[in-house]
Amino acid sequence: MSAKLSINLLLRANFYRLWRSASFWAAVSTMFGVGIFELAVGVHAQRQGTPVPLDNRYMLFVLMSGVVLSAFCSLFVGAEYSDGAIRNKIAVGHSRAAVYLANLVTCSAAGVLVCLGYILPMTAAGIPLMGGFTLPPASVLWFTLCAFLMTASLCAVFACAVTALLPPRAGLTGILLPGSFCLVLLCLTWGLLRVVSGEDLMWLKKLAVERR
Repeated sequence: MSAKLSINLLLRANFYRLWRSASFWAAVSTMFGVGIFELAVGVHAQRQGTPVPLDNRYMLFVLMSGVVLSAFCSLFVGAEYSDGAIRNKIAVGHSRAAVYLANLVTCSAAGVLVCLGYILPMTAAGIPLMGGFTLPPASVLWFTLCAFLMTASLCAVFACAVTALLPPRAGLTGILLPGSFCLVLLCLTWGLLRVVSGEDLMWLKKLAVERR
């Protein structure tokens, strides 16, 4: 079996399973619900007199997508280990590299669709309700493209974690990956807040003076 034919067959099977996957539709529904909630918060804040641009609410999907996709990728790819699909694919002649590449492409495409579950209600209802974007359209499109590329990168990391690092305990990654992502996100947020508050900057300045 040629590599091109193998990839095509695997992608067709993966996307067929994706449309029937409860975890995929749960991820899309979660992001859709988060988008509606964030839009409602923004509209309420504007009515209270607080200037909240649509840009701030729109860009939040980058953070939320990481948590949702870590759970989705672990469940979607990990299911292939639990039901024996990986073993069957290899038995019929597909290489492991082709299986992993097909999973990466499928998870990346699913990640973009999950993000669209947030973007569509935010833009469709946010533009008439919140007054549109303050940034130029080109900047919004560039940010969205970069966010999609980041989503594909996250999906690659999550898919590799399931398929290569934790195959014997793939079911546990449904808890481990979201928890690890949230922990890293909290640490980065804490570090950013310390830098913004000036605590670390003061410490670095003091250290530089002492070394002189």
